[in-house]
Amino acid sequence: MIYLSNQIRATRRQEFESADLECIWIEIDNHTFSYLLCCIYRPPSSDNTFWTKLSWSLDKVSEYSDKIIIVGDLNVDFFKIPLTHNIREIISTYDLVNNISVATRNRALLDPILTSSEIQSCESGVLGMEQTVSDHSATYISINSNIN
Repeated sequence: MIYLSNQIRATRRQEFESADLECIWIEIDNHTFSYLLCCIYRPPSSDNTFWTKLSWSLDKVSEYSDKIIIVGDLNVDFFKIPLTHNIREIISTYDLVNNISVATRNRALLDPILTSSEIQSCESGVLGMEQTVSDHSATYISINSNIN
């Protein structure tokens, strides 16, 4: 889920989305900054085609902008990712950084916030959730801008 203030100008960018990839791309644009924000979900039962589709999406996005933010549930434990895992290649290829360093579900980090290295002056973290709402903690990112 993506929540945006009505003071922020945002446009959905469907040309970066794939019908078989559970994601939404939003362009957040102000006079002083522009970012592409993706909220994504990877079902635990998905196969390796998920990573191929995500790479396709990121190829298109990276041609348009170098300021990328990816949030959501990737169902990959970032504490235990093998060196050969597809997400490592994606992070390296698109020059992404994970901003979350604590567990988001039990003792696993399944809900990273990946940002391109071009994004600076941001704060991110994890918020505890009531178990009746979700078994994952919520993640957030706050980016400094000139919006009052």
